[in-house]
Amino acid sequence: MSGHLAAAIIRFGAFEVFPRRRELRKHGIRVKLPEQSFTILVALLESSELSVSREELRKKLWDDNTNVDFDHGLNAAVNRLREALGDSSTEPKFIETLPRRGYRFIGVIENVAPPVEVPVRKPEPVRPRWGVAVAAGVALAASGGWLVWQRTRVAVPAPSVHVLTSYNDAERQPAFSPDGKQVAFVWSGPKRDNLEIYVKLVGEENALRLTTGSKAAVGPAWSPDGKQVAFLRGTFGLAPVVGSADAAVYLISPLGGSERKVADVPGAGWNPLSWSADGKWLAFARPRGKDAGIYLLPVEGGEPRQMTHPVAPVEDGYPVFSPDGRRLVYSRCASAFACDLYVQELDSAQAPRGEARRVTKQQSYISGITWVGDSVVYSGSLSVGLLGYLWRVEANGTGAPERLEIAGVNASFPAFSSASKRLAFTRGYRNRDIWRYKADGTHEILISSSLDEDSPQFSPNGEKIAFVSSRNSQSYDIWVANADGSNPVQLTHQIGRFQGSARWSPDGRRIAFDSMPGDGKQLIYVVDANGGQPRRLELGPYQNAVPSWSRDGRWIYFLSDRTGKHEIWRVPPEGGQPEKLTDNGGHNALESVDGKTLFYAKADIGTPLFARSLSGGPEREVLDFIGPPREFPVFEDGIYYGGRLDKAGAVPVLFYQFSTGRSRLIMKIERFAQNGLTVSPDRKTILYTRTASAGADLMVIENFR
Repeated sequence: MSGHLAAAIIRFGAFEVFPRRRELRKHGIRVKLPEQSFTILVALLESSELSVSREELRKKLWDDNTNVDFDHGLNAAVNRLREALGDSSTEPKFIETLPRRGYRFIGVIENVAPPVEVPVRKPEPVRPRWGVAVAAGVALAASGGWLVWQRTRVAVPAPSVHVLTSYNDAERQPAFSPDGKQVAFVWSGPKRDNLEIYVKLVGEENALRLTTGSKAAVGPAWSPDGKQVAFLRGTFGLAPVVGSADAAVYLISPLGGSERKVADVPGAGWNPLSWSADGKWLAFARPRGKDAGIYLLPVEGGEPRQMTHPVAPVEDGYPVFSPDGRRLVYSRCASAFACDLYVQELDSAQAPRGEARRVTKQQSYISGITWVGDSVVYSGSLSVGLLGYLWRVEANGTGAPERLEIAGVNASFPAFSSASKRLAFTRGYRNRDIWRYKADGTHEILISSSLDEDSPQFSPNGEKIAFVSSRNSQSYDIWVANADGSNPVQLTHQIGRFQGSARWSPDGRRIAFDSMPGDGKQLIYVVDANGGQPRRLELGPYQNAVPSWSRDGRWIYFLSDRTGKHEIWRVPPEGGQPEKLTDNGGHNALESVDGKTLFYAKADIGTPLFARSLSGGPEREVLDFIGPPREFPVFEDGIYYGGRLDKAGAVPVLFYQFSTGRSRLIMKIERFAQNGLTVSPDRKTILYTRTASAGADLMVIENFR
């Protein structure tokens, strides 16, 4: 192995390469890179400043018996490597093309060892000689000066981000030991069998499993004396706001052993627990229900003390004691994606003193809070819980929140150690792209970025694709690209928290889409396909979403809850009085090619497909199941749709023939299929969305102050 690759990490520019783990990161964020592209990168790093021929790369990528278009395959792999590095073939920063020879890495390489904690020795005091000291003192006194002692100054190192864990699946909710040298966290383990609490030393690879049970263990918190780890165990939903009816608080030694149940806390969400400074109380949250609020649980037994009394739909969560135990910070949400921070002063008995003080006016989705001195660091997303960043704000409410750019995007669950000056957090990653299936049976990535690409829709003439992307790392917006994925152009710019469900008008000149504002009630807009200011359809203070067009362009169909439940309605694209079309529920709808029938599902996925004549009459069931992806493109002779997952987690894409009433298999989407299924007008190409991998790692910012 070369000198560069003998290092645990290789750094160039903003990038870090982990050769043994086959991983590329930028500013600590994992970058999606196909295996062949990574192999090329390693080969170039091995021969830094020397060229690598195309023939050498061919031998590394394919064996002699492989039948492949070598030139096309190599060019595609190099292009994807350049895209991941933000590099250019015409003005290269890292990869230079050598005509008729091959490629060469031209970046500046730095070998990096794993971060090692080095103790800083305090300087020994200087002992002056008395004669000199007295003489100096007399001289200074005579001049009216001050005796100044020169002290040794140590430069404060700059904050830096490092990987704390990078196991399979997702590691979440870090919690530091009092000395900041160990971290407890939640992980499903190497077998992904159950969420449990693990503990590891910072800088060490292996983790110790602390807990074992049949229900999920979440929300770890280290006691102030370091002798116990508190956690919640229960049957929790996918979101912190979904409480567990069987939740209970437990304690366990950080060295392992038996678990001790403190109390049942039914309705508790999986927010991390928080210890009071004196070790007598544990704070937890019940996000919903008649007993919703923030609670303090006596560790030695007794009934929980309710600290807040939110009235639905308001929800409180993420309570965290200040280091001195005199304040309690928590989140208060007016709706699911519109939360702010509040600080409650406490007296010596941990009872509320006065009214809670609101310290942010950001209306963000909050995923974790920690104290850093007299300030608070929290994860806040201005999207729908996605694209979270770490923010810092003064606990007294002065000043606006400051975004911590060093942590990057998709950061959550911050935890700070004042002893070690470390800030740990969870960084999520997801490999979600738009794929293309062609009539020859091949699957390939068509639209990709380091973030999410979703929900493709062909234009009526098949020359354009509308899709949803978060590639700007600020919001999910509507984009338009050519049919081959080239020339992507952003069409909307963060009108709300999330823009989606893009649908072309029959003439291809306009696109209807939905947008979610902070209150969670979606709105419908129409925008020119070439750009411009989107126009909102005035449909009242209801949930209005998932638009689609009639074949003649006279109507927009949409979901609305204006009657108290979701039904399909329609309205002219210029606005007007909505007309209800279904009576027993409806979610997303498409019109038949002849404009006479409306096909619709009654839920996002996992629902039958129904049909109803637009001239009136009862509904009828067409298909007993529509699975992911949600869409079901309608053609003259039938419907394309996703069926039930097979044992491997793949989704079959089927075609239902109107004339026979039977379905046949077209192809399969390997796990995991997401929103988005569209078929080109000539029916030679199918686009779909697939998440090939997803998870979360723990990161740590060293020297955080």
